[in-house]
Amino acid sequence: MRLWTLAIALLLVASPLAAQPMAFAVNSDAAENPDRLLRVDLGNGQTSVIANFATPLSGNAATLGDIEGLAFDGSGTLYAIDDDTKTLLTINPTTGSGQIIANGNLRIGNTRLPAAPQDPGITFTCDGEMLLVTGVGRSLFRVNPANAQTDLIGTAGSLGVEITDLAASIQGIFGLGVEGLY
Repeated sequence: MRLWTLAIALLLVASPLAAQPMAFAVNSDAAENPDRLLRVDLGNGQTSVIANFATPLSGNAATLGDIEGLAFDGSGTLYAIDDDTKTLLTINPTTGSGQIIANGNLRIGNTRLPAAPQDPGITFTCDGEMLLVTGVGRSLFRVNPANAQTDLIGTAGSLGVEITDLAASIQGIFGLGVEGLY
């Protein structure tokens, strides 16, 4: 339930790819049928399954087992991060097919985040900058979406609270955490 709230809270805006109001969510923490990408019709609340991420992505041998954050960039590209492998990828919101972002020869683990579970969330600022937050690590990173390179902002753990997802607006950056909105 927590993940539904996080994903829907960040993607409540109408998708640039469709006329009807919709959102996208991923149920990575669900006990039944985990790691499915869902389309949510905001008019009636109905969901439809677009993809199951528990199967390998086309062109990649990896199975991504814990898709967490979702965020659209300004051009309508949908990004996600897999917490099991610490891998940034793009997702086609119509078909659900994903493409891992290449980082030289390194593909799986392209963000170089710590191996332990991080509960990451991502967003794009109004200026197009990609940010990533780690709930467990309580840290904020700047991300280059072209190669998944992460750069720590401040010091590790400097957020001081467990923020598991982000949203950006003209008023600033907002974090959604276990204990509330920041």
